[in-house]
Amino acid sequence: MDASSKRLLRKEELLDQYSLELHQGEESEEQKEKSLLETFASLYHPQLRFATTIPLQITWFSLCFGSYALVTWINTIYVQIHLDDLYWNLLWFALANAPGNLLSFFLLDKVGRIKTLVGSLTMSAMSLVVFAWYSRPDHTSTAGVVVSSCTFQALETVAWNVMDTATGELFPTTSRSTGIGLCTATGRLGAMAAQFASGLLIDSPVMLLLVSSLSFLIAAVIPMKLQHGEMSQARLNDYVGGADAN
Repeated sequence: MDASSKRLLRKEELLDQYSLELHQGEESEEQKEKSLLETFASLYHPQLRFATTIPLQITWFSLCFGSYALVTWINTIYVQIHLDDLYWNLLWFALANAPGNLLSFFLLDKVGRIKTLVGSLTMSAMSLVVFAWYSRPDHTSTAGVVVSSCTFQALETVAWNVMDTATGELFPTTSRSTGIGLCTATGRLGAMAAQFASGLLIDSPVMLLLVSSLSFLIAAVIPMKLQHGEMSQARLNDYVGGADAN
């Protein structure tokens, strides 16, 4: 066999190898897409659909709606109700995160995820009602507004910390990352909707606060429907239904 024939044979071998690798790559991508679709579908398996996935989605949506309707508009709300010492009071509002983080640190394991979540969401809603009461036109109380809004910020921080922890624990290992991503995306939709609602209601701060309070109440009711119970100190499920595959 002469040199030109060897080169031609070598090119054919390389082309065959490249075609094989390309085909394997296509199969690998198809397998990944199939695996992703199967994982996503498993989130709506009958054992997860109404016991975990949909309740968590509703809670995430409501929490993000109520939270972002206020936190991203709090300076405008303060301006609308003619609060004195605007920037100083905004500083107090921002610092209220700290006690909320410390409180969640102590409550998560001692009280439990679900009880802490329901309690913090309910008290957040109540603090917003007090906030609205002290924000009434011609009856504004600076002390009442600052204390109630800072209380809301602390309690909302507790709710967020519990929500992040509980979401990861309630999904089985095989679909945990996808489940967290789905709930986060649902929450982002709530945050987007909140911006439109806040823009429409910002001229009536009391109404905006009451709408946000209602959103937190909805978020407080839904976790009671979670059928997995308290996950504190509990073994996490690896598969849908909690049974390990052999």
